[in-house]
Amino acid sequence: MLDSDQRFIRYDLAITRDIHASNLVKMLYPSLDLGVDPNLHIKEEDTPDFSDLAKLLLKVGKPYGWHLRKEYHTDDSVARITERLQSVPPASRYSFWCNQREVGGAIIANVESSLSSIFERSLDENNTPYIDPILAPKTVEIYKIGISPDYTRRGWGKFFLPQLLTHLFDKSASTEAVYLNTRDTNHNGVIKFYRGFNMNVINASERQNDLINESEISPSSPLYTGPLRQIA
Repeated sequence: MLDSDQRFIRYDLAITRDIHASNLVKMLYPSLDLGVDPNLHIKEEDTPDFSDLAKLLLKVGKPYGWHLRKEYHTDDSVARITERLQSVPPASRYSFWCNQREVGGAIIANVESSLSSIFERSLDENNTPYIDPILAPKTVEIYKIGISPDYTRRGWGKFFLPQLLTHLFDKSASTEAVYLNTRDTNHNGVIKFYRGFNMNVINASERQNDLINESEISPSSPLYTGPLRQIA
């Protein structure tokens, strides 16, 4: 959890269709063939709304303060996020399962216009972008993804992420890249985890703490967890 005066580093990562295909050929995703656990599977759900996002933020990201980010607590930003989730084509929601237990999930959204500039800044040692900016409109974003803290440290992420990537590329022939961002305040080893699947870190930027206090969350918010929490 961030202190009030602490800064954090945001990492932008992406993987192209070609790199994903190469990973499959090289069997970099052995769990897709061998299975970390034969009872693991993912399921695509209905189009998510803000309450679905809130549930994922609390279920997966509460230990890291996901639910305290300011963007989820102002009317303007909530309206913008809701519009993005319901844009055309709409966002999609995936749930992660082990037997009959839902253990995590992901929300997939269309990328925002700023992604093109991020791609332009993603230069390798030859001063060439890791990801061609022309691919930005053909990119989907893993807006949120995670496993409930009760089920981490079991290696299941090594199954769910490749499954999700494969599904996203197979779902639409026009998808040429998958993007996500994460923070150094998330669980230890998060960058090493994503790099293990040949996802490129295309940008890293230091940012000011953007968390509010628990006491500032309105009881009417789906992210409120206090004693007077309203149950829909």
